[in-house]
Formats: sequence, C-alpha cells, structure tokens
Amino acid sequence: MNHKIICLLSVFVVGGICDDTLLNEQKSAIIDQKKVTIEKSKEALKYNWLAPLNLSVSSDFEGTSQANASISQDIFRSGGIYYAMKYADDRGVYENLSLEQEVSVYEKQIHLAVLNIKKYQFELEKLSYLIKNSEITVFLKQKQYESGDVDITELSDAIRAKNIQKTSYLLLKQQLQQERLELKKYTDIDADNIDIPKIEFIDKLGYIDNNFNVNLLKYQNNINYDTYKTTLSSYLPSISLSANANYTDANGFYGDDYNFGVKLSIPISYTSFASIEEKRSAFLESKAKEADATKEEQLAYEQSMILIERYKDTNKVLEENIAEYNSILEITKEAYENGYKAGYDVGILQNSIKSDELEIKINEINIDLELTKLYFNTKRG
Repeated sequence: MNHKIICLLSVFVVGGICDDTLLNEQKSAIIDQKKVTIEKSKEALKYNWLAPLNLSVSSDFEGTSQANASISQDIFRSGGIYYAMKYADDRGVYENLSLEQEVSVYEKQIHLAVLNIKKYQFELEKLSYLIKNSEITVFLKQKQYESGDVDITELSDAIRAKNIQKTSYLLLKQQLQQERLELKKYTDIDADNIDIPKIEFIDKLGYIDNNFNVNLLKYQNNINYDTYKTTLSSYLPSISLSANANYTDANGFYGDDYNFGVKLSIPISYTSFASIEEKRSAFLESKAKEADATKEEQLAYEQSMILIERYKDTNKVLEENIAEYNSILEITKEAYENGYKAGYDVGILQNSIKSDELEIKINEINIDLELTKLYFNTKRG
C-alpha cells in the first residue's frame, strides 16, 4: 500500500523536510555534515584569541634536563577581543542561515517539480481534448473539400493545426519525464506519493524581512563590521599577561624559577591607515549590496504579484467562456436531439468546456508556483 508523504513547510527548524524526510540519503548526509562543520568552525573562531600554553622538555648528553612552561595572553586589545568573539557568533549565524537557504532551495526544487508534474499532466489532458476537436475539424474540412465547399488550403491548415497539437503533446510528455527525473535529484519518493500543501499568500513586508538574500547580506554586514573593528584594534594599545616557569636538573643539581609580567604594547605601522580603510570600505560595500538586494527582491515580489493577478484574471475570463459554452451546449443538445445539429457540434463544445476547465487548473498551479518561489526564498522559524 502506498502512503502519501505530507510535506510540511517548517523544514529546517525541525531538522527535516517532512514527517518522513523527503531529501534523499546523499543530500541529507551533506546537510548533516555541514551542520557539524559550522558548529566546530564557530567554536574554533570564538576562542581563537586565547593564547596556547607552551610546554617544552629537553635533555642533553651532559646529563642536563630542562622543562619549561610559558604563556603570553592578551587581556585587553582595545575592543579586539570582544569583536573577535562577536565575529565568531555572527559568522556562525551567517553560515547557519546560508545552510538553511541551501535546504530551502532543495525543498523548493521538490515542490516545484511536484507542481510542474501535476501541471504537465493537466496540460496533456487538455491537449487531448484539443486534438479531438482538431480531428473533428479535419474530418469536417475533408467532407467540405470533397463536396467542393472549401479549397485545399483550408483542409491543409486544419491538418497542420492538428499535427502541431500532436507534436506539442509529445513534447509535453518528454517534459513530464524530465521533470520526474529532476525530482529524483532531491528525493527518492515518487511525485504521486508527495502531498504538497497549499501555500498561503505572503505580504511584501514579510517577504523582504525574511528574505534569505537580504538577511544574508545583513549578517555579512555584521561580519565585515566585526572585521573592521578587529583590524582597528590591532593598531591600538593592548595589554597582555605573561608567565614563565623553568625546572632544571643538572647532574643532580635541581633548580627552578618563575616569573610573571604585564606588557603594554602600542603598535606603530605605516600601513595601518590603509588596512583599516580597506576593512571599512568592505563594510560600506556590503551595506550598499544589502540595499541593492532589497530593491531587487521587492521588484521580484511585485513581478510575481503581477503574474498571479494575470492568472486570476485569465481564470475569470475562462469561467465566463465555460458559462457561455454551457449555455450554447444546452441549445445544441436540444437541436441535436431534434435532428437539427450533428453530434460533432456537441462533441466540440464538450471538449472545449473540458479544455477550459483544465486551463483553470493549470493557472491555479501557476499561481502556486509563484507563491512557492516566494515562500522558499524566505526563512522560517
């Protein structure tokens, strides 16, 4: 028995894509390993400012042995220690969000593939009705041509139109197969066993506030600012504590000594201004990129809204067409039953109605596709 996998839309925060993880084993393994890498990298960076304890032991051929332990630890760097630790935290946030975006891209591809598969299935069904109408048209044109009511051009055009639709049908079948293969890049579950929930409308402010690209650039700003302040502090006064302990064994004569000290350092560098300005410029550049990305995402949102409105308006027109077709169909059925109309007229109208009904479903999927793109461009949780 096949059980449908119901895909949830709160993926990353729960560590999976749905109740039964949709991602295939390979991509899940990559994501899990990246989580570990990010955490360990953050830990290493956060305490990178701590100096190591240096231990050494030596012995020579004259019977003298020595052991030494020393450390020199900065305790003040004019803000450099704070920004070094803040850099680690901000970079960790950035990399986690970047990973969340990567997972969201995988999710988006799965959702889009499933929706496109359904769309192609509806389009194939719609084309089958249009082909039936084309076959009726060719049959009627052939009879008219045989009776001399039309010339060969009209019959030829009807045949060509039918063949174009049949070719489109074959191309759509190929696209459907390709989309199924595309889905397999991300999941081993068949599209028929994945239930995609309806994605609700997201407002423009919410889209921008939670947009991955915009937020990643915000955190990149923080990282660049931390780097700028850390670089600045490296050219300002610093204070360090130092400690040293020695133990010596020289042919039975033992000795040890200890010393502690405090050191104030004031670096003087000819390149300090250039180095500081380089980091400051990188920070200002990232601020400009954030503003540019915000503008681009606002336009992308507006473009999607325009497309959604177009699909909605098109469906209103199609609904009006269906109402008119149904009205004409009732009249035609009555005329057919009374012998005034041919069965072909009824068939053409019925096929046209079914075609328009399927076109409405296709446009509804087109709306879902746009909403899916917007949704998975934003962070959750």
